[in-house]
Amino acid sequence: KPIKFMNAIGPAYIKVQMPGILSTKASGTIKLTYDAAARKQYGFVSDNIQIETDDEEVPLKSFPVYATIEEFFPPMSADELSKAPILTVASAIVDFGRIRSGINGQQEMILKNTGKKELSIRALQPNCSCVTTSVDQMTLKAGAEAKLKIVFNTQGRKDTQQKSLTIYSNDPQSPVQRITIMTYIE
Repeated sequence: KPIKFMNAIGPAYIKVQMPGILSTKASGTIKLTYDAAARKQYGFVSDNIQIETDDEEVPLKSFPVYATIEEFFPPMSADELSKAPILTVASAIVDFGRIRSGINGQQEMILKNTGKKELSIRALQPNCSCVTTSVDQMTLKAGAEAKLKIVFNTQGRKDTQQKSLTIYSNDPQSPVQRITIMTYIE
């Protein structure tokens, strides 16, 4: 039987274009337009859309939608780049060493704006709920520093652990920087 596509349900920042009706054994295209600015979040995000059809057995079709949102920078001249903000991370690796299970590890590191314009830290995104972060300043003037606090919750974990923290900023040359977090839980 032909199938009729009736309605799309999902967040307002995802627009869905779909065929009206597909005849038997035909194929069609569903086109998604994702407005990342309206999502107002950086990094890995997941959403879901549902499409209502006249299918008698499964009328509601559900689709996961995944994206990694990063800041867009138009091409810049060498002069513009020389005046841009620059995020400098003290180290790309944070080693907590050995930690006893049930004890939270905590480390601090310095983030610095070594550029000439104001730096904005857009987001801090650990890849595990066991890692929490905070920074004392999200905006740094040229030459300013911020203190980044990283806490590793060892509850329910053991042996070698390696996680990461992704920092999103308005540094046009390195807008996405990753810090590797390592520990051994006894």
